[in-house]
Amino acid sequence: MSLGRFFRPALAVVILVALGCGGPLPPLDPPNLAEAKDSLNRGNYWFGRGCYREAGRFFKEGEISARLSDDVRLIIRALNGQGGAALAENGLDRSANLLAQALDLAQAQPDQPELDRILGNLAALAQRLGRTRDAEDLWLAAVQAAGQAGVSPATYQVSLARLHQAAGRPDKFLALADQALAEARKGAEGLDSSAAAPEKLVLADALNLAGHAAMERKDKAAAERFFREALDLDRQMEYVPGLAQNTEALGNLEKAGEAAGFLDRAFYLRLALGDDRGGARVLASLDKLSRDSEFSISLDVYKAALKNPAPYRLDQRCP
Repeated sequence: MSLGRFFRPALAVVILVALGCGGPLPPLDPPNLAEAKDSLNRGNYWFGRGCYREAGRFFKEGEISARLSDDVRLIIRALNGQGGAALAENGLDRSANLLAQALDLAQAQPDQPELDRILGNLAALAQRLGRTRDAEDLWLAAVQAAGQAGVSPATYQVSLARLHQAAGRPDKFLALADQALAEARKGAEGLDSSAAAPEKLVLADALNLAGHAAMERKDKAAAERFFREALDLDRQMEYVPGLAQNTEALGNLEKAGEAAGFLDRAFYLRLALGDDRGGARVLASLDKLSRDSEFSISLDVYKAALKNPAPYRLDQRCP
């Protein structure tokens, strides 16, 4: 696929003497390869914390080490990671350049490694640029690439379903929401309940989508069940964007007292993410709840926080 269509210590030796020690240790990676893997893991960690600049720095270090070891798959992964971090920081031109490099290199390999992830990032970039048709085509391509690679397409189906929802295509939205949830549940089968795994985040997102699909079908009980299941998963992973969207959804669904508690949490989570528009939306929901029920809510503290959100920002905890 051409992108031009869319946008141009020393090593200590430990001697084991006890019987039954489990056999020989696996061979160590060469230094540059080990450093590349370590840097990419650190990049993923900081990306998950919302520290995108720090994530980008580690992804770049990972690229340098991967090039020194000539590990093509890790080079591609590092370029894609940098592109995703730049996109999260709103560096759209830089993101497009990095993702184009990743795409060209991936397509030059026989097995096209990481192709679905690159296409997913390009789709998100296209949507950020307001190119909805390109985003749709890229997410469809990502679904196809995931199927060819034998990995779950659920995360791309979720994004595509949301695009259909925003475009006012309820039939396509509902059908794809059902497919995404089925794929996400399949991908999360057999996971330890206490394990941190990306499949849990995909399932949580698919459950949130299923909750909105249930609301479209006027099934409030199912919507509440889906939103609560998604919230439990996001709590396990401490995934702040998911926590924000599910607490807000439940705040707009529950009765006064419990709704106020959910909306309070959603408000500060929105501020943590730098989403002041979302914070204002939650504040409007709190105001409506206060006016429409006998549950009294003091809004002054929320208004003050919205005027000075800096102390609540997630990026204040970044290096």
